[in-house]
Amino acid sequence: MARTGVKKPRISVVLPVTHAGQSIARTIESIQNQSFREFELLVVEEGSSRYEISFARRAAEHDIRIEVLERSANKTLVQAGVLAARASQIMVMEAGDWIGPDFLQAQLVAEASSRPSVTVPAAEGLDNPSAPGLHVLVPERVSQHAQTDRDVHTRALPSRPHTDVQHARQAFMELIASGMLNQGTGVLMPAAAAQQAAEQGAADAFELLVAVAQNLDSLSLVHDARYNDGVMQRKPVRFDAELYGRCERHHMLLADLVARWDLLDDPATVEALHRHHLLDVISCIENACAPTAALTAPERRRLVQRMIDTASTRISIEKLRSSSREFGPMFGAIACRSVLACCMGAWIHGLTERFFTPFSLEGSPA
Repeated sequence: MARTGVKKPRISVVLPVTHAGQSIARTIESIQNQSFREFELLVVEEGSSRYEISFARRAAEHDIRIEVLERSANKTLVQAGVLAARASQIMVMEAGDWIGPDFLQAQLVAEASSRPSVTVPAAEGLDNPSAPGLHVLVPERVSQHAQTDRDVHTRALPSRPHTDVQHARQAFMELIASGMLNQGTGVLMPAAAAQQAAEQGAADAFELLVAVAQNLDSLSLVHDARYNDGVMQRKPVRFDAELYGRCERHHMLLADLVARWDLLDDPATVEALHRHHLLDVISCIENACAPTAALTAPERRRLVQRMIDTASTRISIEKLRSSSREFGPMFGAIACRSVLACCMGAWIHGLTERFFTPFSLEGSPA
């Protein structure tokens, strides 16, 4: 739908769509139901299922704030959406995720009150139970009420804006290590910086966030902004042949960011860097061992062996030996370079995850 004459929005929500199935309805409806109304929703698609795009187009017909875009040949879905945005603030979501009705309002209030480099949601919905040894950071004013799962460790992070530069950067890395920023989704960031990053090659939401954070001098952690990661409802997991390459690129970008910030001598920051990387490696192993992976047994062995032998993995293992228990049996399997143990651990974890996920929103009507 053409947007000529439409009032300029204050927030642009970018929603790249690939294989969301019916869960896209929940995502779009959660955005439409926001108490804050001055936003635009840019749904960017390429080769999505009939249901996903037909639903988005129907929503756009009845809501002038929604536009469905097709990415250009030389841009990723995220890049296409970010570069088309008209607002001064941008947030990327993932199809299948959803936000509470006051999410955008809370984010915008926090941004307007302290003008942070980035505005980060802090909500229980971000906790990913699939991540071993996950550290969940919550605002200190609610930390006494936080409940933890068997593998989730809750730590308090002050809910006030982080305006001291070094403290803000350390907090950012803690959020990275916690998994709360693992996808780069749900974060409010300045459009100008995000668009510059997209032009310079930032391909996904995480790369955008890291690029914007290069000059980070403050951040706000907003407890009242609840972002819900729909990862547990998007089973079965589709095999992603490019996942490991992206994870290694993300680690390289984060390492460069820490060096740029001159925090390579800060133990907590370095630990956060390597915790994020090792959790990513574990996810990549699980991806390679997933039942949906179209790999032969020799191909799977070679891929997993490459993951656990890579220099970056070996460095992360050495840096995290003192906290090895937080990663469960996968730490020992990777440390010993045992492909068999890694695959067995991934299989057991996948079985457990499917057992505790009794329903799925994956798929679309025939």
